[in-house]
Amino acid sequence: MTLTLRNGLALLFVVILAIVGWTRSGQAAETSTKPQLTVFVADAVPPKMFVKNGKPAGYILEIALEAVRRAGYVAEVRQVPFARALNQTQAGDGVLPGMSFTEERAKLFLFSQPMYEGPVLLVTLAGHDFPFSGLQDLAGRSIGINRGSHYGAALDAARASFTAEEDGGTEMRLRKLQANHIDGAIVSGGPAAIRFAAETIGADPKSFVARMPPISIDKNFFGVAKSRPDAAEILGRLDPALASMWADGTIATITAAYE
Repeated sequence: MTLTLRNGLALLFVVILAIVGWTRSGQAAETSTKPQLTVFVADAVPPKMFVKNGKPAGYILEIALEAVRRAGYVAEVRQVPFARALNQTQAGDGVLPGMSFTEERAKLFLFSQPMYEGPVLLVTLAGHDFPFSGLQDLAGRSIGINRGSHYGAALDAARASFTAEEDGGTEMRLRKLQANHIDGAIVSGGPAAIRFAAETIGADPKSFVARMPPISIDKNFFGVAKSRPDAAEILGRLDPALASMWADGTIATITAAYE
């Protein structure tokens, strides 16, 4: 190989390295110029939000991260118990996906357009059913429900007629059903949530019965504290991102993977 050819190849190699370096630095610069947004996710609401192999997972998390990306933010995920996530979001430390709307929360938070819609079901243990055609049939019974969750005004009003046994996750509720400590359990996320929780505790999903009709349709939103100076700007970015995800089928694709 001649000296000229060697010099030419060396020069070409240097040019390639420079191009790769410029590309990487450009990508890093683009990432660094995007604002960061802290996203709180709960740790015990599978398959919506949970821990898998020590890492946050779930379809609400996947929807949230894609919406945040499309909105032009870099997400910083913090997985904590729901009550703490709610408090930290209220303090303005981040946004909380998967929130249900209540009039009380609306005093403190702004809500995005829906990021998920799914049935809230009454679940009973097979062989231990009781007549059920609506909320009125829960009167006088012991019913498990997730701590801090709200699934519509009708259910909130009906809680005065039954004993609400609050807990920190669907798995706890199904264990209580197995032990006959409660008459029924309220589970959001549809049949997928029941199956996932049953398998997690080593139970046969068929040992739990999803009663119809659904108690309500659970609409989940991003919640942003009204006290944040940039709350309106955040929703101004997230809402179009969510709209595009509904339109192109991304949300349906993400949730279908968990069914």
